[in-house]
Amino acid sequence: MQKRLNRSPIRVDENINPSLSPGQNVMGLMEMAMQPYLRLNYQEAMPLLLQASKLGEGKADYLLGRLYSEGLFVYKNLTKADTYYQSAIKKGCGWGFYGLGNLAEMQVKKSEALSLYEKSLESVFQDAQLSNPFACFMLGLMSFMGYGIRSNKANAVKWYTIAADQGHPSAQNNLGGMYQSGDGVDRDYEKAWYWYNRAAIRGSGLGQYKVGFMYENGLGTEKDEKLGSLWYHKAAEQGFAPAQDRLAKMYINGNGVEKDVYKGVQLLLEADKQNYTDSQTMLGALYMDGIEVPRDYQKGYEWYKKAAEFGDFFAVRQIGTMYEKGEGLPQDFRKAMEHYRLSAEAGESYGYYDLALLYFSGKGVEVDYKQAFWHFRQAAEREVAGAQYYLGYMYANGLGTNQDFVKAFQWHHKAIANNNPWSLNELGIMYLEGQGVSKDYARAYDFFQQAARQKNESAIYNLARMYEGGLGIPVDLVRAFQSYLEAARLGLSQAQVEVARMLSNGTVTQRDYSKAYEWYRLAAEQKNAYGYKGLAHLYENGLGVPKNSREATRLYQKAEELLK
Repeated sequence: MQKRLNRSPIRVDENINPSLSPGQNVMGLMEMAMQPYLRLNYQEAMPLLLQASKLGEGKADYLLGRLYSEGLFVYKNLTKADTYYQSAIKKGCGWGFYGLGNLAEMQVKKSEALSLYEKSLESVFQDAQLSNPFACFMLGLMSFMGYGIRSNKANAVKWYTIAADQGHPSAQNNLGGMYQSGDGVDRDYEKAWYWYNRAAIRGSGLGQYKVGFMYENGLGTEKDEKLGSLWYHKAAEQGFAPAQDRLAKMYINGNGVEKDVYKGVQLLLEADKQNYTDSQTMLGALYMDGIEVPRDYQKGYEWYKKAAEFGDFFAVRQIGTMYEKGEGLPQDFRKAMEHYRLSAEAGESYGYYDLALLYFSGKGVEVDYKQAFWHFRQAAEREVAGAQYYLGYMYANGLGTNQDFVKAFQWHHKAIANNNPWSLNELGIMYLEGQGVSKDYARAYDFFQQAARQKNESAIYNLARMYEGGLGIPVDLVRAFQSYLEAARLGLSQAQVEVARMLSNGTVTQRDYSKAYEWYRLAAEQKNAYGYKGLAHLYENGLGVPKNSREATRLYQKAEELLK
């Protein structure tokens, strides 16, 4: 319970008696304050820091300024933080310049922040030499970020480690982050878990969240979703929004905890109170897709809009999708394009992808393969598998660029590495038809099989073609029909036409014009010209339907229009 109090902001009476107990000095008072401060027990530390401040200790002013600047135990108040940092400087503590640098950075005053960090460097360095954990942490951060000094990740590790060994939770978390990402050190999940765990034990919400994440994903330790959820619980109880968000998703999906959608939504709403945009976009997605809650496009839009207003460009892109599909908003391709462009300019990789699709299909703009190619390239270089597939397709067909089968192969292989079945199908086609390579039915069959296992309807259809035509394999009309039927049930109009044809001809089953009519009709509903032709043939000859020459003529004309 005490840890929860430490995270709950309160108003503090700063008018305390600054007198010392017999035999006590300011240095001893600061040592007393540091013990609860490093345990993140700010409630116990704050009166001791206030007393040390009244007695002229500048470092106490710096630490009080940090409490106010970050809203730790007290309400966030940047004016008070500034006052304490200025007071620290007046008392000869250069740490105050570091605090002012943080405030300048919050206001995006980069040059001013760097100047202030430089002024703090001498004081911070002197105290770091004495192994002061806060100074060591600050020097580690300055070395990592290049604040006032040249960025040096090795020095960052050195100073973070000195601070972390003395129990500084932020240093422990930062070390964990470096080992987890391999930034400045060799990636080592076990070391990352070790440092996060030490921070978590000291009560750090971030550390507890990270330990939960490592357990959930089996990084540096055995995978244990249940144990991961327990650590998320600890961090969530402290009001740590990322943990509330992650735990919410576990409840919604029933991973590591008993499924409880209501609890999950309540946790997302708690995180929303801190304007945590990941939770806002999740709430938007729940309502948009009707996942575990009644579908409500208006509520979905409101949550996406709220996240977008807080700078979440994933949410901006989702609003673009609403405009493109006309879901909850009037269909408007121009507005969709505006939102996709905003998300792309902010670095959202799928923003580039969605823009490319509009240019490729001509939605809201004229078809422009050069623009589509450029935007697909931006997304592909950011590892969007769908964009990598389209680049391969455009290189193979010379759309928006010169035809280049070598580059087509390269991009399709990149897409395959990112689990894109469409590129498996495209490579199968290239080997089947000898596009840029020698015909190789065996390799074509292998690629189609791999894609078919992922339920790619085009690959299943292409396997049917191989079975029916005996391309590199013995003719097998039964397997051909079964494959056409599987692809048809997945919605592929070409396969629906082939199923109807084989039913009409009685190729492997008894003739069934009524069923053939249904498959032709489904294909025609997708604007497939051969679906219309098949229907026309049935009406013309009265096969499975009453003979109707006028309807047959209309359907033939429709087919011809589509084939032009």
